[in-house]
Amino acid sequence: MFSSKKKKDTSITELSNLIYHLEDRENKELQSKVIDAYSFLINLQQKYFKDRKPRSRHKKRAKGAIFYINHSPESELEINGGSATYLSPENQHNISDKKGQQLLEEIITGEYHDGAVEITQKGKIKSYQRKFALTDEEVAVELGLAKNKKNVPHYVWGFKRPVSKRHTSTIAASYKDRNAYFLTFSEQTGDIRVYHAGDIILSKETPQEIPAKYAIFLNSLSYKRKQALEKKTSDYQLGPVLAPPPKLSDKVPMYLI
Repeated sequence: MFSSKKKKDTSITELSNLIYHLEDRENKELQSKVIDAYSFLINLQQKYFKDRKPRSRHKKRAKGAIFYINHSPESELEINGGSATYLSPENQHNISDKKGQQLLEEIITGEYHDGAVEITQKGKIKSYQRKFALTDEEVAVELGLAKNKKNVPHYVWGFKRPVSKRHTSTIAASYKDRNAYFLTFSEQTGDIRVYHAGDIILSKETPQEIPAKYAIFLNSLSYKRKQALEKKTSDYQLGPVLAPPPKLSDKVPMYLI
């Protein structure tokens, strides 16, 4: 489990403020559970990573993870469960409880981390090893972000740098279910991102990925940075950033997540 003495992360407050503006303000239960999931990942990051590198003191390591919260079966997002693990009602612990957090840590550090963890609006862990029935390439072509499935660069989704399928498939899934919230955790760096309705709404390590319409609610960005982002608001009206390809000097190696 996690120590209660961990340094408080200001981005938790920022996410709370952001969701307050995004959601029906009466839906406090959903707001709190997204915050609980994010807080758990912050604690996981602090336990297993330092300066975006895995800590060597642990025998186990935190592997990549995807959480989705408040999925609507009526949405366009289909989620496969053939190889998933479904929990009985008595074992559906809440992510805010000790048993729920122990279960999540076991999933992320164990052999069951592959796939996504299903979390209900009430915060119950319902199943894990779920698979989104889509490819990010198909969704990108459907949305007009790419002309064909063979060449879908990371930046059309709003990512600053190349990322793995874990992230691109998750942001594509968030287009298909615009009422749900999605979170990803990087196995390689511990980076955390939150997605909603086709956008990166919070990015732990790379706040420049966040569209201006969300960044204006985040206190960690400087006033000048906010002003610069606000000027680009129109770039984000249809979802991801439609930025030009990065210059050769700006490219960084793909990291596996």
